Amino acid sequence: MIERRLLGTWVSDGRRTIGDLEKRRKLSAKSRKAMKATFGRLRLRYTRSRCYSTLDGNTDALPYRVLATNSEGAVLTGRSLPEWLTTEEQIQHVRFVSDNLYWVCLGGIHEYFRRVKSPSNKRMQLTRSAMAKGRSGPRR
Repeated sequence: MIERRLLGTWVSDGRRTIGDLEKRRKLSAKSRKAMKATFGRLRLRYTRSRCYSTLDGNTDALPYRVLATNSEGAVLTGRSLPEWLTTEEQIQHVRFVSDNLYWVCLGGIHEYFRRVKSPSNKRMQLTRSAMAKGRSGPRR
């Protein structure tokens, strides 16, 4: 099973993650500083069968499977850590807020991810749009 809404590149949205957490509990200045240092650094790129997870310049290719989908999101299974750290797979519920925003639950924290629009994606969208209007490519 493939979840097309998930395909592409996503980046952790630290501002939104911390803001959501602060709506539910009071954070000390020290905790807020630690959260700002943690969230917003992770980049994920989903293909049909792998999630390429990049943190601080290090990338891991992690296999995953989609178990179920509905209008709200998808349930995935796979590793969130490299195999040399753990062989156990985790189950993750991805909840879509929009086509360009989703969150996952990490204990009591909802970590938000926003889609990264790459220039090549934008060019492809323009080309598809032009073809739909009867043109062979984007206007120059």
